[in-house]
Amino acid sequence: MSASVLSFLSETTCGALFAAKPPRTPVVIDSSCSIVQACKTLADSGVSCAPVWDKADQCFKGLLDHRDLCEVLIRLFRTKRRKSFADLLTSDVELATLLEMGLALEAPAELVANVSKKHPLVSVKTSDPLTKLLEHFCSGTHRVFVFDSAGSFLGVLSQSDLIKMLNAHQKELGPVLSRSVGFLSIPSLIVSD
Repeated sequence: MSASVLSFLSETTCGALFAAKPPRTPVVIDSSCSIVQACKTLADSGVSCAPVWDKADQCFKGLLDHRDLCEVLIRLFRTKRRKSFADLLTSDVELATLLEMGLALEAPAELVANVSKKHPLVSVKTSDPLTKLLEHFCSGTHRVFVFDSAGSFLGVLSQSDLIKMLNAHQKELGPVLSRSVGFLSIPSLIVSD
């Protein structure tokens, strides 16, 4: 039974999974926009996360999601007085202090991208098999960037996207989908200590 799942994951590309998603223009947050602007972009776009792009360096700086924003708020509530917003990421700062200083809401989104440490910058190509995507997910990554063969950013794939595709192919894959990844006995996917 696991052979059918392994075959499916090996033969199906990340591009096929990406194409199965409803079409949408990728949401990208400018690294220099404020946290407030970044929150508004996420809310207005109806997405829970978006990559943060640095125009000057022409590269992605991280992935900003609701967890990062919650982590910042939690840190704000637990912290002691410091002089800059950057200190917030490593130290304790009181929320009232940051608000008084006008730093919390106007700080650049780049400072809080992946502050929760839940979304390292990981990418796949549309030509990569789903096994590569699953390897990233098994290592703790929740979302990955997708690039086409020319290197253009297409969007983000999540664990939920993969689960939806597997569910859509449930009849051909059989009851093995109710088992754990370890049960599949795919050596590169077995996470060890």
